[in-house]
Amino acid sequence: MCTMMRNDKLKRLQQQLTDGQAVLLCNTSLVDPNMLYFLQCSMEAAFLVVLKKKSYLFVSALEEEKARATMAVDEIVVYQKGVADMKMVFTGCKEILINKSFLNVAFFEKLQKEFSPAFGDCSELLVSLRMIKNRDEVLRIRKAC
Repeated sequence: MCTMMRNDKLKRLQQQLTDGQAVLLCNTSLVDPNMLYFLQCSMEAAFLVVLKKKSYLFVSALEEEKARATMAVDEIVVYQKGVADMKMVFTGCKEILINKSFLNVAFFEKLQKEFSPAFGDCSELLVSLRMIKNRDEVLRIRKAC
């Protein structure tokens, strides 16, 4: 079940970005656990794009209702053409950071064909952000113990 929230986790990620950078997390054939971390909800065939000042969640029509219930991002976009629908948000980007740990080669090659900015790896950044627990996470950990 998804929880409705504006979370500080995305804000902390945005603070780490410079102008011209974007983070792209993908749930394709490999499921990126960072999507669950940032959205607090599991999404299939979804793409999370985080820019310095705005965040987007691209979902299929099947996941739209669940995505709107979370409202963890600034804008939800129902894609029609998959990756091609994301082009608009990368206008002006110089670098797209991806989590190479959870992206297969075929999908990465598709991204390279579709987008012109350089690609970088954000896997270490994501790990460092997830090491710092907020109050709610600490309470959940205590309860679990």
